[in-house]
Amino acid sequence: MELSDLHTMSRRRVMQLGGLSAGAVLIGSALGRGAHADPMDPGGDGASDGDPHFTSRFDHSRSTAQAAGETSYNGWPIGTPASSIGVVSYYAPGTSILIPVKSGDVATVMMYVAGRFNAEVEGLRAGQVWGYDYRRNVNNPSVWSNHASGTAMDLNAVLHPNGAKNTFNQAQVAAIRRILAFCGEVIYWGGDYRGTTDEMHFEIDVPPGDLRLSALAARIRGGPTQPGCSSASFHDGRYDYFGVGGGGYIYQSISSDGTNFSGWNPPVGAGFKSTIAVTVHDWRYDLFGIGTDDGGYHTTWDGGWAPGFRAMGGGFQGGLSTTYHDGRYDVFGTGKDGRIYQSVSYDGMNFSGWSPPIGGGFRSTPAVTYHGGQYDVFAMGTDNAFYRMSWNSGWQPRVKYAGRPFSAGLSATYHDGRYDVFGVGTNGVLYQNISDDGINFSGWGAPVGGAFRSTPASLYHNGRYDLFLQGANGAMNHVYWAGGWSPVNSLGGWFTP
Repeated sequence: MELSDLHTMSRRRVMQLGGLSAGAVLIGSALGRGAHADPMDPGGDGASDGDPHFTSRFDHSRSTAQAAGETSYNGWPIGTPASSIGVVSYYAPGTSILIPVKSGDVATVMMYVAGRFNAEVEGLRAGQVWGYDYRRNVNNPSVWSNHASGTAMDLNAVLHPNGAKNTFNQAQVAAIRRILAFCGEVIYWGGDYRGTTDEMHFEIDVPPGDLRLSALAARIRGGPTQPGCSSASFHDGRYDYFGVGGGGYIYQSISSDGTNFSGWNPPVGAGFKSTIAVTVHDWRYDLFGIGTDDGGYHTTWDGGWAPGFRAMGGGFQGGLSTTYHDGRYDVFGTGKDGRIYQSVSYDGMNFSGWSPPIGGGFRSTPAVTYHGGQYDVFAMGTDNAFYRMSWNSGWQPRVKYAGRPFSAGLSATYHDGRYDVFGVGTNGVLYQNISDDGINFSGWGAPVGGAFRSTPASLYHNGRYDLFLQGANGAMNHVYWAGGWSPVNSLGGWFTP
């Protein structure tokens, strides 16, 4: 087939794109204008048959095609005209180039990738950027192309043709890897295909309804879901870390030495997001999390996981934090109205309603410590200031300290009269603030650099601090202080932002 003029569309493509509307996620108003689409030859892309990353998806797509012919090989519905499956044309951020892709979370993520590619890899070329195309996968015609569902795009296709290798230089590949790391497992790059590589090609690599996609889209939009690292506990020489991973499952990793951790086991539930709070006493674990309805939930492990989660109600941003002492549980969270709410239980089963003990103007997950009858709550304000609130027979006026922009919430430890508060800056650096009296704080030092995100989980025991933080790629990381900071150790996994 001859290569058509890259700046024009064939009559067949016009028919396919019939009814296609133009929009602008992230970048202004919708414009009623046509979109360049992927001609067959330069856009003859997609994974090859036999690529082990896609084997099960190819098999599923073939069986689906025999039954109904409805999905591309990543599981998304195909259709023509494009508007029948919700495809809309969006301007790539920072350009006047339109890309037709599926609207909603897919478009948010794809435009984010296209915008960063344009800014960090190389400028997008008009007439070389394509999205939706109703056709089969040219590199494996037994399945439908992801272009046919509006979940794939080709960037600067003529510069990086299908089948060519090493079309990007080392610095460009490094920039692409940074984009992929941010996107976790949601985006797959054709440069990583086995067999026939396709370096122009980027596609959605999760099926419809996968929470990793919605979580990434919310993070890109700056929506209400705050990054959450979840929580860790230490007791009797054992570390337990809990985090929310793909599908909203709560995963657990265990270590008996603080260095070697088990793999990730999914012990409970699904449909959770953000930070999980945990307490442990007498070998009983209590977990508190936020559901997709933004309400609080609670479950326990006491020789086995309790069936299901008990709803606690409320509506929260960020995650929850908790303390346990003398048979009493206290759970704290920042409501959508910016006030910090508290729920109390004396039996671990029946919790009070959510009472607002402290003012307003807060955001994200609060940190809480308890000692000697005193609660200390640390939270970030919407003004990026750092606040401390104390209760000792009554809530004291909040105290304001110099803050800094943090990517999520704070965590805190208390021991021997000393407070340590930790947070991850928007620059990916771990910060620490120290007080020996709970009143005067040292200011934000930066003990550990890196590309972190999320609310850190922090522990203290016997002169040692342990912190667990998400990396930019969604994997969990562990670092500790015992006379000096250890190297950062990746624990793997993929956790929701």
